[in-house]
Amino acid sequence: MSDKPLITANQVTMLRIVLLPIPIVLLYGGSASILVGMVLLVLLGITDYIDGMLARKYGSTAFGRFLDPLADKLMVAAMFLPLVHRGFIPGWIVALMLAREFLVTDLRTVYSHIEHDMPTSEAAKIKTNMQMMGGSLILFLVALADTVVPLVALAIVCGGLWLAGGVVKVLGRKIHRFLWTAMSLWLLALVVVLIFGNMGSVNVIALIIVVFTVYTGWQYLSGGWHRLRAFMASNLLAAAALILSGIVLPLSLVLTFTVEPPLVALLYFVVLFELTVGGIENFLSIMHSGLRWPERFLKLALVCASLLMLLIYGAEGLTPLARYTLVLVAFAISFYYFIWYAWSYRDRLMAGSGTTQAGK
Repeated sequence: MSDKPLITANQVTMLRIVLLPIPIVLLYGGSASILVGMVLLVLLGITDYIDGMLARKYGSTAFGRFLDPLADKLMVAAMFLPLVHRGFIPGWIVALMLAREFLVTDLRTVYSHIEHDMPTSEAAKIKTNMQMMGGSLILFLVALADTVVPLVALAIVCGGLWLAGGVVKVLGRKIHRFLWTAMSLWLLALVVVLIFGNMGSVNVIALIIVVFTVYTGWQYLSGGWHRLRAFMASNLLAAAALILSGIVLPLSLVLTFTVEPPLVALLYFVVLFELTVGGIENFLSIMHSGLRWPERFLKLALVCASLLMLLIYGAEGLTPLARYTLVLVAFAISFYYFIWYAWSYRDRLMAGSGTTQAGK
């Protein structure tokens, strides 16, 4: 083990999470503001590789294994949810994307509970890179939709990436998956922009990302389906909670991002609370702690009921008081459960932050 670093991998990851509200706010501005927000998101994405290097060099913790995937999921939400709210991409695309993230988090929790080993697949690692790069590319296209800058930039970057890949092959080295993903995605994006134009390409690129994202989720689901089915058959309450958390909640959350800005701000917090609670549950299952299925089901049922009422009646079909009441109920329940859950397991969370693990 090397000497203690000036900053740990977990601290870098926490910094990435804490700074996320800044680019989210910037993505609601004009073209210049969106570009600045995109640059900040790219810089925050780079910290993912920094904390990875620190974890490999100085050792990692069980808490880091909870924190790093959470930061990645929050990054995806920060990139794509403003695009939904501003009407640049359809809500169902991002709803499917986040449904995959929620569902896989829950599947990992259940798989740990039933002692079914499900390591992170290579496709899932590529998926994360694709989401970060693709999200940045979409923001770039949206910010400069009325110019030829995206096309020129795509051509230059694409040429540089493929040149770099050629140099790596000539040197006899293996091309890293990050470079492969960048080469493939930027070449595909260049072709799409040539065919559909800047704004026409936004939905196409988003659709490509979500198809691959859902595919990686299917890998996790099918890989442990037989044992998962047996577990759900013997624990109907857990099965209901899994369906609500992994499917109903993310879909209803994203599709209600049509309400006024103050309510959307509360919905962002609900996304944060629910992803964090899912990560904590995953962490506790790794630490062999029991899960509270009855409380979890009740919380999810109440939150989903509020959001579904808002979705069914529509923002325009309800009075402002009704809209605010439904969103505030979902926010309050999600917030209370988040605080209660984190406080209940604070000792195990703190203990896990110092436990050395093989993985990050």
